[in-house]
Amino acid sequence: MAFPWWLGGGLLGLLRQWFFKVWDKIDDPTKKLIIESVVKAFQEILRAFYKWWQQRGGKL
Repeated sequence: MAFPWWLGGGLLGLLRQWFFKVWDKIDDPTKKLIIESVVKAFQEILRAFYKWWQQRGGKL
């Protein structure tokens, strides 16, 4: 693996630890709203990409 030092420890490990510390403090209804918002945004990004891809004549 090219960057094993930041996968388990290092920068990525610190960011992951920080994220879960914050995530654990959030109540369940708020977590649900966050997850739904992320999923909706991701769906919109995928739809836009697919539309762009089709206009270019791409086939999936």
